[in-house]
Amino acid sequence: MTTSDPQLMTIGEFARVTGLTASALRFYADSGLLLPADIDGISGYRRYVPDQVARARLLRRLREIATPLSTAADILDAAPAEAAQLVDDHVRQLSEDATLARDRGARIIADLVDSRGGAPVSVRGPVLAAAVDQVLTATVDDRQHTILNTVRIESDCTTGTLTLVATDRVRLAIRTLAVSDAGDTSWAATVSVDDLRSHLATIRRCPTLTIEHMTARITFTCGDNQLHCRTTMEPYPDYQLMLSGLPDPTTFVIVSGTALRRTLEILDADHITMAIADANLSVAPARGTTPPVVLPATVHGTPMTIGFAL
Repeated sequence: MTTSDPQLMTIGEFARVTGLTASALRFYADSGLLLPADIDGISGYRRYVPDQVARARLLRRLREIATPLSTAADILDAAPAEAAQLVDDHVRQLSEDATLARDRGARIIADLVDSRGGAPVSVRGPVLAAAVDQVLTATVDDRQHTILNTVRIESDCTTGTLTLVATDRVRLAIRTLAVSDAGDTSWAATVSVDDLRSHLATIRRCPTLTIEHMTARITFTCGDNQLHCRTTMEPYPDYQLMLSGLPDPTTFVIVSGTALRRTLEILDADHITMAIADANLSVAPARGTTPPVVLPATVHGTPMTIGFAL
């Protein structure tokens, strides 16, 4: 191949096509990851061929997820199945490193600024994990409104309860748990969803854990194991004001949670209706001719029909 070959691309042209800078291309050439197809013996100009575009783009994408050069070299030269496994291994290691960094960062912050924010409370781990699972459905990862990617935790020493709250401005999820050892001081904290979610598996396996509120974190202690979640000082939406603006409920229904969940799982519909009668709850697709599933229920109040997006 000669430098006059029309298929050859200058380093500037190749950079525009692949999304890599010219300096990055020189670096990867010097590293042996992406060698030019031709180097002019007089001018030293580097040129590439179209067949190298895919390799260059893959290299750019690997570096965007902080893949080390040695790992990137192995991925570039591996068969597709092996390369996919190497990428998966790298992403898993990134996740583990991020979890470790969050935990260590919380401890560093604790050493710098933390002071106790309220009396520790004790709660059963599986019960807390189930409550967290329920309220997380009302969170959203909104980069412009990071407060919507948090969970509000409130300890009330008067009632001996722990309340979890989450909202995405459309939905509001609240779960209240009975606690032991509530102490004589109430407290509230707004916790990072990412941290909380990363600890859920451990919390679920803990028979009983202690929750302690500090200035910049929440600590869950289970035996010798401590889990830290970052908190934010950003004001949380006034959900009590939202609740006070709702009309008083007119109908109360008690129905088997297992039976209702099972019914919702088997319904093939985007929208459903629930018809509340004297002694049952009927669930059916909002449109179509599918007969309703009738569940026995205890009903107090006025019969009514309501609809939901499933």
